[in-house]
Parts: sequence; structure tokens; C-alpha cells
Amino acid sequence: MCKCTYLVNANIRTMDAARPTASAAVIVDGVFEYVGDANVINKLFGGYPYDSCQHEIVDAKGADVVPGFNDSHMHALHCAGLNDIVSLHDAGSIEESLARMESAKHRRADGWIVAEGWNQDRFDERRPLTKDDLDSVSDSIPIVATRVCGHVATANTAALRMAGLSGHDGVLREGECGLVKNLIPAPDLETQCGRLVAFQERLFEKGVTSIQSDDLGWIPDGQAERYINTIAFLSNSGELAVRYALQASLGDTGSALQFFEAGSHEIHGKRFKVSHQKLFADGSLGARTAWLHQPYTDAPNDSGIAVMDIGDMNARVELAAKYGVPSAIHVIGDAAFSQALCTLGGTWYGSSHALNHALVHAQITNWDQIREAGSRGLNILAQPVFLRTDAPIVRDRVGDRADSSYRWRTMLGAGATVAFSTDSPVEPFDPMLNMYCAITRHGPDSTEPYLPDEAFTLDEALYAYTAAGARVSGESGLKGRIAHGQLADFVILDGKLNPNDPRALLTTGVRETFISGKSVWKKL
Repeated sequence: MCKCTYLVNANIRTMDAARPTASAAVIVDGVFEYVGDANVINKLFGGYPYDSCQHEIVDAKGADVVPGFNDSHMHALHCAGLNDIVSLHDAGSIEESLARMESAKHRRADGWIVAEGWNQDRFDERRPLTKDDLDSVSDSIPIVATRVCGHVATANTAALRMAGLSGHDGVLREGECGLVKNLIPAPDLETQCGRLVAFQERLFEKGVTSIQSDDLGWIPDGQAERYINTIAFLSNSGELAVRYALQASLGDTGSALQFFEAGSHEIHGKRFKVSHQKLFADGSLGARTAWLHQPYTDAPNDSGIAVMDIGDMNARVELAAKYGVPSAIHVIGDAAFSQALCTLGGTWYGSSHALNHALVHAQITNWDQIREAGSRGLNILAQPVFLRTDAPIVRDRVGDRADSSYRWRTMLGAGATVAFSTDSPVEPFDPMLNMYCAITRHGPDSTEPYLPDEAFTLDEALYAYTAAGARVSGESGLKGRIAHGQLADFVILDGKLNPNDPRALLTTGVRETFISGKSVWKKL
């Protein structure tokens, strides 16, 4: 017997240009069969083709209903394991950070102290953590503390000694971080996957029904294929209900070749797929490792770090393209952006042009790059919530280049697809906070907008969090809108969104979250 659900008394924001709003919908076997007027729904009750179906009524009680949110770039497995890590995300000083690490000396069975989330721009001392700081906690217990961006880490004497880096100043940038962090014993794969299953409840609480996640760096070496097979099994069994597209960071070229030749990219589950190969062109703005054409304004001898040379990037994109897999390239600085544009615009592998490539972050740009990203219809995976921390520092970092940076709305208007994400755990995976920053162009603790002409409207922000994300993962025909034939992933909010009052987003919550028409989370 089929299952038929009637969604009624709803203010549906469909993200479907053919019918932007509706008041009711019919869901048959997890798919929207009809979206439109409640009067039409009434005529269908008990009649063909639903007379043999098991009926259920979901009453939205006048609240807004939106498609399930899609975080187009995050690190879900990392988020799932945060209980093992000392959080410094809200630490306001070095003293407070060290006190938190001191209290965690016996938290981990492996004997390490692992912390992350510090940001010198939030510290009273206005400086990074140093090796001496960590040694004051312990110079015998290995300690590593990663900056909020993930591109710089500080290690103490014990950790450096274990990595064969005695004499190093302890401040690790980009690839150096792995020399120490790869020594930290990783939980076994079963533990990791169990954490991910538990973590999805927190996603559903925020209305997130789809994630596109970079996770392979958090599993034990050599177990990528086993991880993917396990996730596919959990997806097929229904234990992992969230829709999960893996952005696969594959290490060096040899590892990537082995991954593709083994067919790991073709393993999929009911709600799981490998959507992209993930590559890195540079680092982060806050750590001054974002790669710039000209030096940093506040560090005139530093232009950041190029993580890959153009030859390697071309080869890696070509390799994945041969197996039909697009690439998602991390670019923050304008030099990194130029390199990625060159690679994706090259003629070295023609079939690559038909693939759904993406640029992740796309922050420091010039006007020519913005126009090119739009004219080529590129996918831009943007994090408006970064404006909370970046807006106060961007002009100090890059001077007048700030005037042409973080211009995702202009890219959208020029023809790019802009999909929202949070890069969590760098920022919270909270759609309401992220949309608030997109609409206001500042964080909740500020009233000063950064480039206010770049503000998204409420409808544009919702689209970027739903239908645009589905396009990036190659699933726009399946999900992202509340429309006939689309998967019935939707969220009932606890009220109505007001385009004229963006601050109300910060107090708007989720009443109930549905995937394929089935409730997966409900507010008590």
C-alpha cells in the first residue's frame, strides 16, 4: 500500500519559479505529487489516485514551510567528533584558552590534548598561540591547537619532538600541520561512523536535510573505500537518513589514482554519493595563508601560500574528470582564484567542461574574476557567516582589494550559481544565522554592513540554501524545491519569515523536519 501525506494550512515557499508559493501539498511515497491550492487538495481526499493509500495529515498551522536546507560545504565527520576536542571558538584570551587545555589533560585516552578554534583577532592579547604558551600547560604531554580556519596550528615541544621537528618554532602552516596532526591516533572507523549517525540529529534540529561534506581527512589512512562502503550501507539501511554528498579530499596523485581505479567514486547508497573531488589552492585570510597576487597590506613581505602548482592542479582535475567526477577547489585569495579559473578554463581535457565544478569560498577577488565566474556560470560555495569574523579584518589584510571581495551577490547576478554553506565546524551549521549574515552583511553583534549592496534578499538566501545546493551536487532534478516530482524534504518553521525584519531570523526555529515525507525530527 502506498503512503499519502497531505500537508495543509501551510505558507509554502517552494523555490519553484513556476509556483513560488502554495498553501498545501500532496506527498506520495516520499515524493511531491501535487503542490498548490488547498481547495484542490480537498477534492483529492479519498479519491483517485489516492484511494488505496495510507493517509496522513500534516498540519503546518499557518507556519512557513521551506525545502530542507542543504549545507553545500562542511566537515560533518569533524563536527561529529568534537567531544574529543577542546573548543577555543569563543575563547576571548590566550589565558582562557590555556585554562581550557589545562582542564582537558585527561580527557583523551590517547594522552594528547587536541584543541581548535582559536582566533588571535578575538584574543585580548591580539596575538596567536605560541609553542611557549602550550608548553606552559605541559611540555611532556603532546598538545596541538588549530586556528579556527584549520590552516594554521600551534604545537608544543612534546608534539614537535614526536614529529621530528625539534627546534621548530611551533607555528605550523598549511601542509606542515599534518606533520603533527597525522600523529594523533584516529578513532576506529566504526566509532567514526557511529558518531556521524548520532550527529545527524543535530543537523535535523536546524532543518538541514542535505550535506556536502569533506570528510576523508578525518578517517584512518588507507580506509577511504571502507569508509565509503560503510556509509553507503548505513544510508541503504536508513540508519543514516541525512542526504550526504562526499567532497573527497584524496591526498596525493597516487592516492587519487588508486581511489578512482578501485571505483570508489561509484559506490553510493540510497542517500549517499561521491559528488566531487576536493582540492586546495591556498589557505585562509585570517591566517594570512590565502594566496594573493600582491602582498598583504598588513604583512608586506607575505603573499600567502600556493598549496598546489598549476601543473598538479591541472593533472588532478583531469584525472577526476576522466572518471566523470567534478572538482571542488578551495580558493580564498585572488591568486588562487586565478589559478582555479585557468585550470577549469583549460583546453587540456575537453570533457571536463561539462562537469559540475565548484569554487569553495571565493573571497578575495577582483572585478575581472567576478565577471568571469558569472559569465561561465560557475558554482560558488559561499559562507556569508564568515562575515562575522572577516569583515572587521579584511580591509586591514588586503586594503582596497576589500572593495571587490566577498561579492557573491554580484557573482549571482552575473550568472554564477551561489550555494550557501558554513564550513562547519569553522562556523555553526545554522541556516538562520548564515542567512542573517547574507541579508545584513554583518554578524549579530554588529550593525555595520560590509558592502551592503551585496546583500541577498530573503528569497535569494533561501534559494542559495536549498535549490542551488542541489544543483551543485548534480541533484537539481531530485530535490531542493517543493514541486511536483521532487523528493519531499521539507522543514516546518515555528513561525513566518519576514523579509523586512532579518533579525527575526535569529529567533526563528524549526518545528519539524521531514525527509522523503517522513518526520525525522520534531520539536518537543
